[in-house]
Amino acid sequence: MSNPFFRICLCGVVFAFVGCSEKKETPVAAEPETSESLPPGETMVEDGTTKETARLWSDVIKMKLKKISAVIGDDEADVAALFGDSFEASDLEVLNSEERYRTQAVQVQELTAPETLVATAPSDFLQKLGDLLSVSVEADKTKAYFKLYGIDSDEQRLKTRQRLMSKGIHEGNPVRSYGVVDAVWELPQDEDGVPRLLSFSMPT
Repeated sequence: MSNPFFRICLCGVVFAFVGCSEKKETPVAAEPETSESLPPGETMVEDGTTKETARLWSDVIKMKLKKISAVIGDDEADVAALFGDSFEASDLEVLNSEERYRTQAVQVQELTAPETLVATAPSDFLQKLGDLLSVSVEADKTKAYFKLYGIDSDEQRLKTRQRLMSKGIHEGNPVRSYGVVDAVWELPQDEDGVPRLLSFSMPT
């Protein structure tokens, strides 16, 4: 029997295990393979002010996302410069689970988060997210990364949409995770400042 393979999709989070069951199941349509390309119908920018917003801020946000992804699963990281004075996120402890796919070798579960966000310490959130994705800064073969594909401004805030993907280890088995997350950023008050993350959510 092959080694179990474990997949997670945020919004919903999907768990897929290969070689996890001896019971034969009636085949059903498989989940589509993940891709780092943009979702169908999605574009980085649209006409009008969003294009200018992307020109001004996309490179900065990508760098911020890269720094955040590097500390997912690290509850001791210094993230004060990345997050705002207050931070809200989807509650990762109350995710709803629904089985979406099962065969003899594969089991897929989708997880969704409540719409209401909760105030949380950034370090706690990053640790919980790492636990969910089975990603740890102490494990060489695990990592998380973002792909920005939507950005818009709202007065002194930026709203971005990005794909979150990761490779992790769960009970010795490889993990693949993917999903879409929304973020709200506080724009700096001066030219030398940088955006700071105010909220992080899994859209429904």
